[in-house]
Amino acid sequence: MSRAYRRISAAALLALAAPAYGQEGEWSYCEPISVPSFENDLEPGVTYVDANRLAAERGGVSTFTGDVTLRRDQRRVIGDKAIYNQLTGTATLIGNVRYETPDARLQGERAQLHLEEESGRIYDAQFRFISTRANGTAELVDIITPEFTRMESATYSTCDPDNQVWALKASSFDLDEATNTGEAWNVRVNVKGVPIFYSPYLNFPLAGRKSGFLAPSYGSSETGGTDLSIPYYWNIAPHRDATFTPRYIENRGTMLYSEFRYLNPNSYGQINYDYLGNDSLFGDERSFLRIDQNGRWNGWTSDLLYQEVSDAEYFEDISNRQGMTSQTHLERHLNLDYRSDWWSFQGRVQEYQTLSGNTVYQRQPQLVLDFSPPSGPGGLDFDGYGELVRFALDEEPGDDRPTGTRLDVKPSVSLPQRGTAWFLTPKLALQHTQYQLDEDENEALSRTLPITSLDSGLFFERDLGIGGRSLLQTLEPRLYYLYVPYEDQSALPLFDTGRYGTSYSQLFRDDRFSGPDRVGDANQLTTAITTRFIDSDSGAELLSASLGQIQYFSDRRVQLNPGDDPPETTSSELIGELRSRPTPAWDISASAVYDPHEELTEEVTGRVRYNPGKRKNFTLSYRQREPDLEQTDVSLFWPIARQWSVLGRSNYDLVEKRNLDEIVGLEYQSCCWSIRMITRSRLDTGTLEQERSFEVLFELKGLTQIGSQLEEEVERGILGY
Repeated sequence: MSRAYRRISAAALLALAAPAYGQEGEWSYCEPISVPSFENDLEPGVTYVDANRLAAERGGVSTFTGDVTLRRDQRRVIGDKAIYNQLTGTATLIGNVRYETPDARLQGERAQLHLEEESGRIYDAQFRFISTRANGTAELVDIITPEFTRMESATYSTCDPDNQVWALKASSFDLDEATNTGEAWNVRVNVKGVPIFYSPYLNFPLAGRKSGFLAPSYGSSETGGTDLSIPYYWNIAPHRDATFTPRYIENRGTMLYSEFRYLNPNSYGQINYDYLGNDSLFGDERSFLRIDQNGRWNGWTSDLLYQEVSDAEYFEDISNRQGMTSQTHLERHLNLDYRSDWWSFQGRVQEYQTLSGNTVYQRQPQLVLDFSPPSGPGGLDFDGYGELVRFALDEEPGDDRPTGTRLDVKPSVSLPQRGTAWFLTPKLALQHTQYQLDEDENEALSRTLPITSLDSGLFFERDLGIGGRSLLQTLEPRLYYLYVPYEDQSALPLFDTGRYGTSYSQLFRDDRFSGPDRVGDANQLTTAITTRFIDSDSGAELLSASLGQIQYFSDRRVQLNPGDDPPETTSSELIGELRSRPTPAWDISASAVYDPHEELTEEVTGRVRYNPGKRKNFTLSYRQREPDLEQTDVSLFWPIARQWSVLGRSNYDLVEKRNLDEIVGLEYQSCCWSIRMITRSRLDTGTLEQERSFEVLFELKGLTQIGSQLEEEVERGILGY
């Protein structure tokens, strides 16, 4: 036999299982599937025939009986009897016919195969695919060409064959791999034998994407009422597509979400536009536009973001983009970047649409240059930073903030020294900042300051045994000295500068301000110490703890705003951090800021996470900051029975004694279907009232899911889900 059939359209049948669910954990409650093994010593392209006996050979027709096996590459056909006509290249297999590949298995009582044309028929067929668990039956599998297959009276499911909770049934399927098209007639979806969906005709892609309606989503809320969305997907081209989603909100009206995406060799992006003609509750039209584009060419990259919303309450009221509900300003920018081995450049134009609070300065434009060349003679390291930016404001009555141009440059040189148990890094920088304000074009304000620092540390270690466990403990003292002379900066404007928050990393910064409009005077020494406990066998860090404080040798006279009194304390707050992972399942972290002068704990944060396995997670977080913030955040995803799990999140304000966000849900997972029910109560920051909603997500694995209103919020708010 000179040629064998290439396949029995396994790829086409496999496409019915899109999207694939081959990942670990998706089929946790399914029966195991035996995987057929294949020989690796076959000569490629050669067909082998094995049988107990050759019953007859006459006129070019051979009859094989008894455990007949035809093998070619990674395919195998088995039957009780095979009749092969060498003249026509056809083979008829009778009795217990099996067709197998590493991922597919078909069975039937009879098969007629044309080996030369790679076509044939299998009668009373059963099929199964390993990776997707797809299985089904067909009265006839007709392989018309290698690319075109027809199945008559067929069923399809991802459930175990002996427990088919749901099944898709059709009078016929046509699967055309040449056009990537599948067609089905008289299609029914049965759940527990009860039809829940019928269509006289369906058209679907065998792989990838195809235009058509997607699964609808459904939910409800106290304010909006019933909420129903039905997306339509348009596959414009292999690198372009669009989705249009009509959304009906009972108490507001009907709106349209639209999304256009593209992916070119050197650019990609998407455009979103949402529109509600007349919101019955709001009393006006509402819309949101977002354009996001990225490009790359000849070492340059571009990043364009444009956003515009009709009103400040849009995201709070009707947006399905849960991560944007707390937006106060919508950013718009165009960035152009270039990066080489030791220097980078960025050009930026940036502005904001103000939703709440004060307007924000626009950068029109901003030019930034960073450089860090290779080490020079004697191990000297040179670094530098330069920025030229123009700050502008939208004109508003009563807004007398200055506008103008700022130039800031900061070259530095350091000499890092390091030994086995120590390091020492002296560093000298010079920062020059110059302003040209619009209201006084003839006067240029400037400031030039040297910045000197010395960073040093030691490393000690010892072997330690605790509870029979061999550990290595380190002790790492660190000293960081910083000197910056004082210069009066009260005449300089404040464009984009603020104070850094209090944190352990702030102990080692060369400025207490976040922008160049202020350079803090300093004559100070940071003393800090870190200890670590490391497993000697695995090298895993089980615990680390750090504590540090700054000693001030002179007053800090430079303040953000003129007239602010400089602090009189001779030392900073005590800042501590702790991180522990005693086992892979536990992750504990905490930090605290203590003011020894006021004998007051200013800030405490902590998090405990227990994650002993997949789909098991409990997280407890706490945050307290004087004078009026104290919150807890608890999230849980945990199995309560073999197939049942609970999920939830509670973000609670201990000061106001109210829930900020609460999610409670129950989930059931079986082999081939799942259902999840969720209620959510969220505080409306405008009305300070609780907004409640409800969602049901029903999924037939490998086929479709219905309902997804809170999907993004659940994944973002519940760790480990």
